[in-house]
Amino acid sequence: MTSPSNDVPCAVLLRVGLDTDLGGVWGPITDNRAIDEKREFEFIPFPNWPTTRTIRSKPESELSRFRVELHSYDDLVGLNHSDRKLSEFLPNDYITVKEDKKKKRWLNPGGIVPHNDPNFRYATSGEYWRGTERTDRSGTHGRLPVAWKNFRSGEVRANELWLLFVERLAPFTSQSGFRTMESAQKSLNGIYLIGSMLVSEFVDIATTGWESAIASHLQNPEPIVENFHFRRLKDEPVITIGVPNKTRLWPTAIPLNFVIDGQRGVTETGRSLHVTEKDQVRFKYIYDRDILDEVLSLEP
Repeated sequence: MTSPSNDVPCAVLLRVGLDTDLGGVWGPITDNRAIDEKREFEFIPFPNWPTTRTIRSKPESELSRFRVELHSYDDLVGLNHSDRKLSEFLPNDYITVKEDKKKKRWLNPGGIVPHNDPNFRYATSGEYWRGTERTDRSGTHGRLPVAWKNFRSGEVRANELWLLFVERLAPFTSQSGFRTMESAQKSLNGIYLIGSMLVSEFVDIATTGWESAIASHLQNPEPIVENFHFRRLKDEPVITIGVPNKTRLWPTAIPLNFVIDGQRGVTETGRSLHVTEKDQVRFKYIYDRDILDEVLSLEP
């Protein structure tokens, strides 16, 4: 049996949610405590398509076979704020998305389709093995450790592999226009741990194909079909299925680094994870099981 060692990560930090290139603003902090303390927040996925009427998704006839729909920010409610639509935390006029090295405005934010991944309700996350070639052959991408491909199915649970999700957050008081929100966020924000997933299984769609993956999960197909990547054309991700009672969006976020009026800092938790003041934490591997246990103990 293969076991995690100093050469094999026991966990991965994955940056998710709104970003400067994908949305132009950051996710909302919804309480009034200090920026470098635990904070109440909401997870806002980054935008994927400007409208539900898109030719880039699988045909509606194929999605409807599995009762899957394209949802907009208006359609989805917060996991930590179930009384509010996700669109209520976005600018009321437009958001921005970087396309072809240029930022474009997407109007009517409420009608935009978010890339709802990870999907905490169905304990599923879509990613790619590190070094995977992009479908357009423009280079490689992927953030999952290639070393994890060596684990057989029964070994994944035994070795307790974790995905830890982080998001850049900024205080939110009320909805406003894009420029107002963007300007206010620049002076006060931080990167926070927001959720966790204990891995139950990896499903490599490039190897199995979607139909075979669904067929082998007929008793519980939701982690496959409710993964956002299932909605996309010609997409072959690695679906990470989480242990349901060990997959959750945390009710409060744990800060790793922060910006206060232009001054940067790192918290004790950030330092233990080797996060720096300017670290964007796109992804980061954790090799030390003691550090992982320490971080997991912080889960609210």
